[in-house]
Amino acid sequence: LETTGLADPGPIISTFWLDPELCSDIFLDVWFSGVVTVVDAKNGLSDLNKNPIQGISVPVRQVALSDVILLNKTDTVVKEALENIYSKVKSINSSALIMKTSFSKVNLDKILDLGAYSGIKENRIKHLINEVATMEMKEHIEDSVCTVTLKPNVVLSKESIDRFMELILWREDLKSKKGGDVEIIRAKGVINTGKEYLMLQCVHGTYDLLLINPEEDVQSTLILIGRNLEKDTMMDLLNKCIAETNIS
Repeated sequence: LETTGLADPGPIISTFWLDPELCSDIFLDVWFSGVVTVVDAKNGLSDLNKNPIQGISVPVRQVALSDVILLNKTDTVVKEALENIYSKVKSINSSALIMKTSFSKVNLDKILDLGAYSGIKENRIKHLINEVATMEMKEHIEDSVCTVTLKPNVVLSKESIDRFMELILWREDLKSKKGGDVEIIRAKGVINTGKEYLMLQCVHGTYDLLLINPEEDVQSTLILIGRNLEKDTMMDLLNKCIAETNIS
């Protein structure tokens, strides 16, 4: 499904991801696999740097919700410009696979059958977790969008994750330490409950936990992409939810 350059993919993702019957009944053998976004290496930086009057711009949302990003027209820019747009895209969504292309030439295996919203391809999930967890998260300026990784050192329960997701998604007064409104665009990860593994998927204000069977032991890891995210603030909130559910 190809959208326009001005489309917010969030509502489309939630429609196909949360309603698989829609795909099977209407579109026969069609299912939601993931989001691929093409970013113009020459003009993309100016689009991503534009500040909307309110909220998050559509170009930034498109990058934040992507599973694979094609940084295209790399043949039209100098090395420094390419590094700048690459760094900008990476700062917004450090969990996506970013490929530099010219004329959008790419191996189709890299953009088809991603399985980004299913529990089938655990190797992809493990690769994603390892990549993001090893990145140094930099402080971000007010109203910027970035990726934050949380790795609690305790076993998590489904109840604690439910409470945490409800707070960060639906609590309207949630603020950063600088007073900015916190907004989650995308969240994903793997939850180790001590008895089973759950894959977290969240987009457009809706989340789901899917039972998966990884080949080896995996530490619980949450990846949050959004606005005004502070790693220590999110970690404190998660620990609070863990403590509250353990008491109850």
